[in-house]
Amino acid sequence: MQPLILPSQEGSLGLSRPLRLVCIPYAGGGTAAFGGWQQALAAAAIAVQAICLPGRERRYNEPALDSIPRMASFVRGQLPVDGAEPIVLFGHSMGALIGYECARMLAARGRPPAALIVAACLPPQRFNCNGISAIRSDAAFLQAVAEYGGLPTALLNNQEFLEFVTPVLRADFGACDRYALADLSGLDVPLLALAGEDDMRASPGDMAGWRDVAAGAFSLRTFAGGHFFVQQGKDEVLAAIEQYLKGASCSGPTAVEAEALAG
Repeated sequence: MQPLILPSQEGSLGLSRPLRLVCIPYAGGGTAAFGGWQQALAAAAIAVQAICLPGRERRYNEPALDSIPRMASFVRGQLPVDGAEPIVLFGHSMGALIGYECARMLAARGRPPAALIVAACLPPQRFNCNGISAIRSDAAFLQAVAEYGGLPTALLNNQEFLEFVTPVLRADFGACDRYALADLSGLDVPLLALAGEDDMRASPGDMAGWRDVAAGAFSLRTFAGGHFFVQQGKDEVLAAIEQYLKGASCSGPTAVEAEALAG
């Protein structure tokens, strides 16, 4: 069984060199999802690189990618080629799948990331999003996305936003619906899973399932909030990421974390 490391001083990477945290967004999201991260982590010598996938923000005129592997390949192409600083991949929801597949690509080429951090996403061997992309009506599709946890319900009444984001959401959820894990061979890099205690789509128990694809050390941290706990509790999440990457001492497992890992 692969090593299991609970939140503790031993459960950190202790990277003293400057490093690059590559951030991959949830379905429909963009670089704005990571606003303020660079300012918060700069003092820890962590450079934040937020990925802008095709079809959104400054890449609005580029065709959206139709599969998770293609998105992972795109992310790989955005990384520095000189290898001067350690790379850590962070992905939220769909971004976690992309980060996982990108980490596998990098490892296969002999340049694995220093770590993979995943948040709010079912593990790849169990991933599904219920065929949402097949819903024809935009209104019903968006309602299903909101119920799934992929869109804050408050945005359902923002028509200007919905006109912009609906094509991107359809492309992203289509890619998620078509995703299938090619093989269950372990990824031999440290893996940190972050879970929202009230996330109905990827509970702490679900997130503990990521250890099944982790051949290296595995850690789990939980936070208050639902599927968007990363944004809702940004300061706490960033503090935990900094502790994990830089080796600062942190507390032992909470009752929720211990229960999820025991399951």
